[in-house]
Amino acid sequence: MKIKFVSLFIVCAFFLNCGSVTHDEPKIYVSGVEPLMDKDTHAVLAEIEDKWEFQCSKFWTTQNPTLKDISRDIKGDTEFTEQELSKIFSPKGEYKVMVFFKLLSREKIASGTISSMGQSLPQAGEGATDKSYAYIRVVFRDDKLVYFNVWRD
Repeated sequence: MKIKFVSLFIVCAFFLNCGSVTHDEPKIYVSGVEPLMDKDTHAVLAEIEDKWEFQCSKFWTTQNPTLKDISRDIKGDTEFTEQELSKIFSPKGEYKVMVFFKLLSREKIASGTISSMGQSLPQAGEGATDKSYAYIRVVFRDDKLVYFNVWRD
């Protein structure tokens, strides 16, 4: 019984340690985007798309938007909070909002049973795949970065 517990503890510690790289990765992007504040669009996109290999999934542009315009045009998982809306879009100008994503990890989820030694015994057929993504949302006003948000799903 003690061997099973120790084995389970070691396996759990291993998996927690392996996952820490992808959990810290969004923090790296936050510290990478912060120095780009007030930089032009091309410099920011070169960092995000070329250096970090993110892909653009959403793009929205408007001139002097109202809060109603923004709420109507930007929906889904990239919506802004009311505090963000008033903070970011109050000044007049030309706005560009872009959302980028990057696959951080892909792991097969085995379906099956657990042996008496604590090992997974897969069943016939394919298991599901668990994917983890990082997202970066950037807001440009008059071609200067004024706001960003980084998150992980």
